[in-house]
Amino acid sequence: MDHQIVDIKHKPGVENAVADALSRRWSKDRERTPEDGSATTTTPNWGDRKGIVHNVFAIATELSTTPLETRFADNVYFADIVKFLARPESFGTDARARKRAGHKAEGFIVEGDKLWRVGGKGARALPKVECVPAKEGWAKARAAHKEGGHFGRDHTKTRLMRHYFWPKIDADV
Repeated sequence: MDHQIVDIKHKPGVENAVADALSRRWSKDRERTPEDGSATTTTPNWGDRKGIVHNVFAIATELSTTPLETRFADNVYFADIVKFLARPESFGTDARARKRAGHKAEGFIVEGDKLWRVGGKGARALPKVECVPAKEGWAKARAAHKEGGHFGRDHTKTRLMRHYFWPKIDADV
């Protein structure tokens, strides 16, 4: 690094703003104002008040599962997606599993305790549709069929796909 130094010049404290600020100390005879920053302080125990543990030997407990994780726990398709979006660190040091789950989770977001599929492909491209487990999807398909009239399978499926997504929606409707 020393080969890059071209010239060294002394800057007096008045011209050097950084050195000037560091060299000046608050004296008792100087008046303090709210704008000068003298009221802000960092006390040694600020972390204790915020609940931050500075112990390198501390053992953290496992985070509890979220309601969304509980809802999709037995769903093979959505379980890893929800787990990755809620707590990516839960995959531990297995980089391959984390990468696979991250790839699966592309196109999904969590908002307001719901899992949403964003985008879509081709004719199924919609801004955002709610993801539901297959059990709930079957119940929603049955309800849509009853309340929507008997206009056929395709009409019912199209109406459902505007609002909901689950992996076997084609087979269930």
